Amino acid sequence: MQSTVEFPEDVIPLFEAALLAPSSFNLQHWLFVLIENKTTIKLLLEDTKLSPDDFTPKYLVVVCGDLYSWRDVDNCSKHLDQEQLENARKKSSIVYSEHPTTQRDEVFRSCGLGITNFLWKAEQQGFNHMFIQNIDHDLIRREINLPTDKVLVDIFALDKNMGKNTQFETKNIDDMLINDSW
Repeated sequence: MQSTVEFPEDVIPLFEAALLAPSSFNLQHWLFVLIENKTTIKLLLEDTKLSPDDFTPKYLVVVCGDLYSWRDVDNCSKHLDQEQLENARKKSSIVYSEHPTTQRDEVFRSCGLGITNFLWKAEQQGFNHMFIQNIDHDLIRREINLPTDKVLVDIFALDKNMGKNTQFETKNIDDMLINDSW
């Protein structure tokens, strides 16, 4: 899908990968905000573990979710014929219309899958990332003008010059892969 907004060439493949993530009813609940402005990045990182005095990443990526994407099935279902589209409208309304917990759960699940695809592609492109902890969500909402019907899901720093992410220890593959049987 072609964008009408100019984005840095180095991140376009990352967002394209995110768009390929599966989501309930293909609603693609995610919204990504790419922050490039160094002043804004420093402001948002002021009271976090990633001190802007030590290093200012090239980008901050704020991942938001649309709680009401189910109301716009048509936008994400252009590939369906009319009968399939009517069926998708009806089923998504049944699943979401009176179930706010389901709306929120699906937003976070879908955004997590979008983030996974994004970061997988980012690593292939030579980017490192770090999820930002202890960040002021109200400040982020104000800085990016996040509408009240959208939820803040996650935020991470992204840069090719940032050290490899050591934030999370991972299992050794031998500890999680079983060959043929227990």
